[in-house]
Amino acid sequence: MDIFGNNTNGVISSSHPSGNNNIALYDGVSGDIIKDSGIPISSIGATGSIGATGPQGNTGSQGIQGNTGSTGPIGATGSFPANTYLPLAGGTMSGIINMGANNINNVSAITTSTQVVNIGFTNTTAGVNSVSIGALNSSGASSGESIICGNNINTSGSVNGQCIIYGNNNTDSNSAGGSFIYGLSNTNGTGQRNILIGRNITVPNGVNDAICLGFSASNSISNSLVIGNANQANIRPGSNGICNLGILSTNQFNNLFAQSFDSSGAITIAPTSATSLDLGRSAINTTINGIAITTIPYGSWYSVTNYSPVFTANINRLTPPTTVSSGLLSLFSHSLGVLTYTGTRTRTFMVDYNITFTSGPSTSSMTFFNSINASTTLGTTQSVIKYQVTAINNANQIAVHFSDIISLNTNDTIQLAGASALTTSAVVYNFISCNIRGLLN
Repeated sequence: MDIFGNNTNGVISSSHPSGNNNIALYDGVSGDIIKDSGIPISSIGATGSIGATGPQGNTGSQGIQGNTGSTGPIGATGSFPANTYLPLAGGTMSGIINMGANNINNVSAITTSTQVVNIGFTNTTAGVNSVSIGALNSSGASSGESIICGNNINTSGSVNGQCIIYGNNNTDSNSAGGSFIYGLSNTNGTGQRNILIGRNITVPNGVNDAICLGFSASNSISNSLVIGNANQANIRPGSNGICNLGILSTNQFNNLFAQSFDSSGAITIAPTSATSLDLGRSAINTTINGIAITTIPYGSWYSVTNYSPVFTANINRLTPPTTVSSGLLSLFSHSLGVLTYTGTRTRTFMVDYNITFTSGPSTSSMTFFNSINASTTLGTTQSVIKYQVTAINNANQIAVHFSDIISLNTNDTIQLAGASALTTSAVVYNFISCNIRGLLN
């Protein structure tokens, strides 16, 4: 076996290509024998010192990748510096949150740290227990307990607040609170507890408990209601026969003032389908300038057969018919020519009598009047002579008519009465009718 050296890496090989048992130098790159010393192996002396390290050879090819090692233990949990984030579980903010034009969704409730809620753009809300929602709203320090929603609403002049205002460009300067304003460009002065609903409505200073509805309306009277402006054409219900003005006995209107109800100045109350009409109430006076005439009488009757009352000269007497038929009755009851007033307060009526009779003795005269409570005593205002026929020709049939205005209390009665200038039994009443057709209060 030969010993040879590699001049590239100095490796001692156990084989030699030359086949000699000598020490030789062998070039492992080219495969050439550089030098054969011819020195037998047995003659090799002591090992010499290691020579200087030769230059590094080329990097060899990468070996096969080894197996993946086991996972190491989990490291300790890290932490953020204190007061630099808001935990998902909640916490206390120390600065302003800028949402960057994003929404806040699924909010259950918003609770403030003070008694003032201000949501919107450039609002000024200083009053305690107040809410302002919108933009450019302004309220003073005394405008407490108010709710303001809208744009450019000004309550800075309010002394006590306590108002609810919704809309745009509304102004409230109430002195004691309680205003309610809804709409656009409405102005309430220093008055309190006023209600303004609509647009361009004005309630001036010092007006209290006023209500004003509509467009460009103004109410300058306390404790009053104004609906609409000067151009308001009418106020009407949605359909016929449904809406009432007031409630009988509990919520009745007091006075009704009207300039004109139609082009002729006439008013119609209760159409032909109405079954009753009451004007006025107990303990008040209802004044009618002129005469109220109804097409439906309050009380009426007429005689059915002739009858002949007996007269003593110049002695007044009652002249009830013997057979009679009742007509329409309202506020009255009837029995044999006697009408009894059943109303609950004093009223004034107009009563009409129509009389057809056949005269008695020639040159006699007859007088007729309305008797109240069966009285035959003539007075200055009640039971006065209303018609007189003089110089009657014998056996002539005469028709007369007269009216009377009478004031009646509950259970008062009225009936026909008369007198003859001569004692006679020859006067025949052919037909008599009575009709109370006018209610004057």
